[in-house]
Amino acid sequence: MIVLINRDSGSTSDCTSSELQQILQEHDLTAQIIETCSDDLTRSISDTVEKDPEMIIAIGGDGTAACLLDQCHGRDIEVLPLPGGTMNLLHKSLHGEFDDWQDCLTKALTTGKTRKISCGQVADRTFYVGATFGQLSHLSEVREKIREGSFTEAADELIKTEALDLTTTLEITYKEATGREARLDATAVGSLLIAGNGPAHYRFDIGIMDPGSHFSLAKTALAAIVNDWRKLEDIDFIRTRAFTVFDNERDEIAATLDGEPAELPNLCDVKIKENVVSVRTAK
Repeated sequence: MIVLINRDSGSTSDCTSSELQQILQEHDLTAQIIETCSDDLTRSISDTVEKDPEMIIAIGGDGTAACLLDQCHGRDIEVLPLPGGTMNLLHKSLHGEFDDWQDCLTKALTTGKTRKISCGQVADRTFYVGATFGQLSHLSEVREKIREGSFTEAADELIKTEALDLTTTLEITYKEATGREARLDATAVGSLLIAGNGPAHYRFDIGIMDPGSHFSLAKTALAAIVNDWRKLEDIDFIRTRAFTVFDNERDEIAATLDGEPAELPNLCDVKIKENVVSVRTAK
């Protein structure tokens, strides 16, 4: 067993390593502990995966967890991501709501389960919880500045990224349940990867944001700065196994993948890769 700790994550501290060792000892377990930072994260994860341990525990945010899961595709390694970041979307999806990584680890070690999970794929990138597409995706960066209390930087980010550009430029193509191809226009798109009743039953729940008035659109966009887009009004949801996103005015598509900002090539095919990695969950 190897433990990776991203020291730059929001919920880690100088005591994280010793606290983790204590919990492992209570369960008669030992592990090699590797502390890393965001700048060295990819190399640290690659080196750890090449050691081919039975289990890798990672304490960090969504970016840390996604990077580790990506590198463990197709390998006989069990991954236990623990919430150590700000949003922890992936961790909440896997484990449910936990106040801290310590409780999550204890639950996973005592009554947790191991299962295979799937991921979404767009261009050469992956996501495990959800993705957003369109200029409103830049609001994730603005939201982080607000959470940090950097209101001036948040305002600058709004202007620089054109996050509140309310133009309807996206075109979404997908297949309906009948197999018929359908097309919708949107200002922004949110996609959640949802597990069904079996390992091959993953699907996308897609939220199409294109309110009928500029007032409603502006209200929705501003609310998205401080709220989860999935809880907003003026969003229609569709369900599909794959879809395509095209921007009629830009060469690239602004996006977030599991909360992490991304710039994607235009005309993106979004699909599901089934059963790519084994994870230990706390529920």
